Amino acid sequence: MAWVSWSAWRAPIRQLLSGEAVAAGGVLAQRRNGWGTLVMLACLGGGAALLGYGLWKREVNPGGFFGGGSLLLIALLVGCRLVLGRLAQGRLRAIRHLAIRNAGRRPVRAVAVISVLAAGAFLVLSVEVFHKDTAEGVHTRGSGTGGFALIGELATPVYEDLNLANVRDNLGLPLDPGVNVVSIRVRDGEDASCLNLNRAVQPKLLGVPSEVLQQLEAFRFVDPASGWATLRSGIGLSQEPIPAAVDEDTLQWALQKKVGDVLQIPDGRGGKVRVRLAATLAGSILQGALLVDEARFIEAFPDAGGYRLLLMDAPKETLSEVRAAWSRALQDRGLELLAAEQRLAELQAVSNTYLAIFQVLGGLGVLLGALGVGVVAGRNALERRGELAILEAGGWRHSQVVRLLLWELLSLVVAGLGVGGGCAWLVTVPGQWLRGAEVHPAPLLISLSVLGAVAFLSVRVALALSLSGRVGDVLGRE
Repeated sequence: MAWVSWSAWRAPIRQLLSGEAVAAGGVLAQRRNGWGTLVMLACLGGGAALLGYGLWKREVNPGGFFGGGSLLLIALLVGCRLVLGRLAQGRLRAIRHLAIRNAGRRPVRAVAVISVLAAGAFLVLSVEVFHKDTAEGVHTRGSGTGGFALIGELATPVYEDLNLANVRDNLGLPLDPGVNVVSIRVRDGEDASCLNLNRAVQPKLLGVPSEVLQQLEAFRFVDPASGWATLRSGIGLSQEPIPAAVDEDTLQWALQKKVGDVLQIPDGRGGKVRVRLAATLAGSILQGALLVDEARFIEAFPDAGGYRLLLMDAPKETLSEVRAAWSRALQDRGLELLAAEQRLAELQAVSNTYLAIFQVLGGLGVLLGALGVGVVAGRNALERRGELAILEAGGWRHSQVVRLLLWELLSLVVAGLGVGGGCAWLVTVPGQWLRGAEVHPAPLLISLSVLGAVAFLSVRVALALSLSGRVGDVLGRE
């Protein structure tokens, strides 16, 4: 509102009386062309650099792809503003040429229509790049499963090393050499995963064999400089806070903390144990708990004996048989085995659901924006009724006048959806390609087609209502 008022104040009185100055964008439009070109080139270069860097590193970085797409969107919108100014001086060979030239007469209004549709379509469609795909390298050590096939929780702990043949024989477990177990100690607390919508004050703690996990290179840390060795720093210095690793989603949403913060955890003996958040894991099945080294865990919580969480390697061909045999043998311990891939999918389903809700509500907002194009069309037709009546009096058919306005508005709709959809495609497709997922252009095309159809219908209805009067009456008022 302030910008439009300022533009009107700077315009000459004659242009204000004609009603063309504000609609045309003010007298300073041409002076801004030089700056517009610089902004367009800068955003174009920055967006291309971010997208190119992600492809060169072959890493799926949603923030980088989204930022690069946003810069490209800004560059294309500025480019549309510059192009519209030149189209106003184009040659006339058909009705559609006159329509495009008329769109350039009011570049601010035209760019507003393009920007609303482009930004809305880009935001709704490009959010898909943040979608978490469980199948993305799920069986590799650097994935969210750590490369483990099964994850099991025990109601009562086991105290033996389940990798020893004699222990398995005593417990009635199969002596399959392809099955390896990483046993983890557990201190009960609040679930701090995405499955708990409440803020966790006293999260659960896990005592992990950090040396074993380091040798396996299991899971991936957000900061490559940190790792499982971080949990063993300061061992023996009981006065120092215990370093802990935590899943990035747990850190941000459930705990609402940052790396370096210190938590006070009751030790069960009337005292407090200070735990420092030292590292973050990237989307793992260990979400919802703090991970500390097993030696520090035993020192701080000697009453939490035994192992109650199992991470298991098992051959893919015999996975169901292994799961059934272990569940049957340890049923008196309350073992509940779950495929690690399934566990990761359950955790990621929460954030994916939020993204789906955003896309649905955002899609409704973009539909309202498409309907708003009809309002712009109606206002445009009402402001130019005198001009259009003169065209009809000079020999134009009414259908030709309607077609002129349709070409004018729908060219802006196509430009907006093309810019927004194109930038969204540049954001989502490289990420899907790097994940190894199959690219499906159908959802993008269907969404853009629906938005285009709604915009066309709203424009057609608005023009029918605005051009319903008689030509003679309009000319008489002129």
